[in-house]
Amino acid sequence: MTIDQTMEAKRAAVSLLSIRDYSTEELKQRLNEAGFDEESAAVAIAYTQEKGWQSDEKIAEMLIDRLTQIRPSGDAKIIDEFQSRGLKPPPTERLPSELDRACLALAQKYGDARFDAKALQRWRLFLSGRGFLPDVIDEAIHRWRPGLLDAVDA
Repeated sequence: MTIDQTMEAKRAAVSLLSIRDYSTEELKQRLNEAGFDEESAAVAIAYTQEKGWQSDEKIAEMLIDRLTQIRPSGDAKIIDEFQSRGLKPPPTERLPSELDRACLALAQKYGDARFDAKALQRWRLFLSGRGFLPDVIDEAIHRWRPGLLDAVDA
């Protein structure tokens, strides 16, 4: 590791972070892919953290907000998103309940949508894609549109 390599790694890290936030693991991987050795990458990451430009805690908070409020998702999707970024998933008791998130997702996407022949299938598919389990999906639809599932099953 030379001083030039370290300076270039710092520049590359700052450049990457100017585009979007990266977790420590993601930034390390990007720097390694760009040809920087482990030591240069570690120095560059430490530099960005000292300056306050990179923070796994900040990314975790952003992900929690996005996956619970902006684009509500199920526990499985949240865990997968955290793990794919090299972050430790948050304890589920720190999050709104999975059922509340599923109801919020339905309300955000469909609002007061009317029920038609394909609506139930569309709602289930939508929630499934967001990582919700079948029992949570049915309970969320029941809470969001009381009596609808009973009428369909009858």
